Amino acid sequence: MQLSELCNDNVVTVSGDDTVFYACKLLRNEHVGCLIVTDLYEGNSQPIGIITDRDMVVKVIAPNVKINEVLVKDVMTSKFITANINDDIHIALDLMRKHGIRRIPLINDAGHLEGIVTIDDLFTHLSNELNKLTRAIYMEQSREKIIRPKIS
Repeated sequence: MQLSELCNDNVVTVSGDDTVFYACKLLRNEHVGCLIVTDLYEGNSQPIGIITDRDMVVKVIAPNVKINEVLVKDVMTSKFITANINDDIHIALDLMRKHGIRRIPLINDAGHLEGIVTIDDLFTHLSNELNKLTRAIYMEQSREKIIRPKIS
C-alpha cells in the first residue's frame, strides 16, 4: 500500500517567522502534535522544518524562554526525515524505526508538501490488517466445525 492511500493530506503548517506562541495555539486549536514549517517556492509549499509539541516543551517552556519572543525557525528541527507520497508504507515504518520518529512529512517528486503520515496512522492500518487475519482464522475454525466428520 502506498503512503498516499494512508496519509492525511490536510497538513497543518506554520511559517518559520511565526512566534512559538502562535505555533502553540495552532497545535491546540488543530489538535495535532506537530506543525510542518513551510516556505513558499514558486507558489508551492516546501517543507523546511518540523516543530513538535515536545520541541516546544524541551526547547522553550522548560528553559523558561518567552514564547511570544522566540520564532518557530529558532526552535524547529531543520534536518528532518521526509518520504515520497508514492512510497510503500514499509518505507515509512523503516524510517520511523531507524530514526526514532513518529511523524513523516510526505513530499512529491518536486519536493512539495503533499501530506503527513504518523505512527498512529500506521498503527490503525496495521491493526485493521491484523483484525482481517484474525477473522480469517475464526472463519477457518468455524468451517472445520461444520464439515467435521462424525467418528464413531
